[in-house]
Amino acid sequence: MFKPGNKAGRQFTSTHQPRKAGRKPGLFKQLANIVDKELHLELSKEDYIKLQRWILERNKAELMKINQNPKTPMFISVLITAILADLESGKYDTIDKTFDRIFGRSVQPLQVDHVIKNEHRMFDFIKVENLENEDLEKIGEILKKATDK
Repeated sequence: MFKPGNKAGRQFTSTHQPRKAGRKPGLFKQLANIVDKELHLELSKEDYIKLQRWILERNKAELMKINQNPKTPMFISVLITAILADLESGKYDTIDKTFDRIFGRSVQPLQVDHVIKNEHRMFDFIKVENLENEDLEKIGEILKKATDK
């Protein structure tokens, strides 16, 4: 808060405002200004998933035609390029990862071969039945001090 007598600056008023008033533009708005586009998101998450599924159902010629179009959005072009590269090298990685995104990962059973041993707790080795009442009272007093109860 501005304190009276502060000589470091002036208090903002309706007539005295900073040169760059307001918040700094967000990243999306800055990026939209770079490409001279209006800021708005056109596709929902469901649209992206449906589009990825649709791409996976196309043949090679269709994918190449889509990829050559300069108006194809970047994420589609990158996905198609990865699919075509996998096709050339005989891999299935991109399609497998895309299936995982669309349908969810398949359940992978976990086999545990390690047996967990039952470790002794601090006082498991004490046989309380061998103690006298006086001994138990002393232990109770010690525990009360140790736990502040």
